[in-house]
Amino acid sequence: MSDVTKSAPTLRFEITLTVRDFVILAVGFGCLIGFARMTSLGFIGYLNGSVVSSGDEWYGLRALVGLATLALLALNGWFSRFKVGLSAVVGATVVAVASAILFAVDSSVMLGPLIAVLVGVSTSALMYVWLLLLSSYGKADLIAVSVVGLVISGGIVMGVPLIDDAVALIVSVAAAFCAGFCALLSDHTLESCMPDGRLSCEQAAEIPWFSIVALAASGFVATVVYGISEHLTGLYDWQPNYIVFGVAAVSAIVATFGMLLTLDTWKDAIWSPQMLIVVLALALSCFSLRETMQGAVGFMLASVFCAHFLHWVVFPAMLAESRVPRAFLAGILLILVNGSLGTMVGDMLGSILPHSMQNLGGVAGLSVIVLVAILVAARGALHVLVPEQSPSDQAASPGITTLESRIEAYAEEYGLTPRESEVALLTAQGFSCAYIAEKLVVSNSTVRFHQQNLYRKVDVHSRNEFIERTTGGE
Repeated sequence: MSDVTKSAPTLRFEITLTVRDFVILAVGFGCLIGFARMTSLGFIGYLNGSVVSSGDEWYGLRALVGLATLALLALNGWFSRFKVGLSAVVGATVVAVASAILFAVDSSVMLGPLIAVLVGVSTSALMYVWLLLLSSYGKADLIAVSVVGLVISGGIVMGVPLIDDAVALIVSVAAAFCAGFCALLSDHTLESCMPDGRLSCEQAAEIPWFSIVALAASGFVATVVYGISEHLTGLYDWQPNYIVFGVAAVSAIVATFGMLLTLDTWKDAIWSPQMLIVVLALALSCFSLRETMQGAVGFMLASVFCAHFLHWVVFPAMLAESRVPRAFLAGILLILVNGSLGTMVGDMLGSILPHSMQNLGGVAGLSVIVLVAILVAARGALHVLVPEQSPSDQAASPGITTLESRIEAYAEEYGLTPRESEVALLTAQGFSCAYIAEKLVVSNSTVRFHQQNLYRKVDVHSRNEFIERTTGGE
C-alpha cells in the first residue's frame, strides 16, 4: 500500500476581532447595505408611505452617477492623486444623510435629479471605503461580520416600510450616519483606503480574473433575467417559489463559506455555487408549467440575492490574499458587480420585449448562449493577456530574492526581531494585514503591533511608504 494519503480539507474558522471591533463592523456594514438598498429604489416605499417598487424615474441617472463615482475612485487608486481620507468619508456621510432628508421634505420632480446625484455619489463612495476596509480582515472575521450585518440590513429593509414616515426618516438617517461613522471607528486613519498605484503585469497574473468574470457574469445575467421576469409575472402568475429561494440561497452561501474556510485553491472555484443556481434557474425556465416557472423565478431571486451579498465576503478575501494595488481593483470589482446596471438593463429589455418573445423559456435560452459566450471569451482572453505563472516560476522570481536580501539587511541595520523580519517581508510583498495574520497564525492586532515597531525602527510612517522604500531600488 502506498504511504501517500490525501489529507481531507480542514475547517479554519477563528475570529480574531475583539467584541468591540466586531460590533462596530457588523453594525456599520449592516447599515451600509440597508441604506444602499433603500437608495437603490430611490427611497420609494421607505420614506413616502407608498408600496416598495423596483425603482423610480431617476433610477438610470442614479445608477450612472454611481458607476462614474466608482470609476473615478478606481482611477485615483491607479494614479495615486489623493487619499480617500477623513474629509471624503465625512463628506459622503453628510451627503447621504442630506439625500434622505431632502427626499422626505420634497421628492418632487424639481429635486429628483439632485437627490439621485447625491445618492449615487455618496452610496458608491461609502461602498468603496467599506470594501477596502473589509479587505483588512481575515476570512472568518469577514464571514461573521457579513452574516450579522445581513441580519441588521434585513431588519432595516423589511422594517422601515412598516413604520411611520417620520420614524422611517430617523432610521434612514441613522443608517447613513452609522455607515460612515463606523468605518472611521474601525480605521480612523483610513490606511486601508490609501491609493497604492498601478497594476503591474506580474501582479495582474496573480488575480483570479476568470472567477471575477464568472461571478460578475452570473450576477449580471441573473439580475437581467429576473428584471425581465418581473414584467412577465403579471401575464403568467410566475410569483417566486420562496421555498426554492430560501434553500438555494442558503445552500450557495454555505458552499461559498465552506470553500473559503477549507480550500487553499478557493479563488479558482469560488464562482461555482452561484453559477450553479443561475444554471438551474435557466434550465427550469425552459419548461412552460406554472410550478417550474415559479421555481425558476425562485432560483433567479436566490442568484440575485447571492450576487449582491456574497461579493462583500469574496472580494475582500480576494484583495486580502492578493499582492495587488487594492485601491484600483476595489473600484473595478464594484463596477463589475453593480446590481443597478443589471436591473436597469433587465427593466428596459422587459418593457420592450416583442409579443413573440414574451415567454421566459426563450429569454433563458438566449441568456445561456450569452453566459457561455462570456465565459469562453473570458477564458480565451485571459490565457492570452494574463498568462498564469507556475508555482516554480513564482518561487524563482528574482524580485522575491531581492526583497529577502533587503529585509535581511534591514534586520541587521535596524535590529529587527525574527518576527518583525517575517512581517516586513510579507508587508513588502504587498500582502494585507489579514493575510499576514493568517499566514503567521497570529491576530490582526499582533501584525499591526509588529508593523508599527517595524515602521518606527526603519523610520517610515505607513505601509505604502515602507513598500515604496523597500521595492524602490538601492
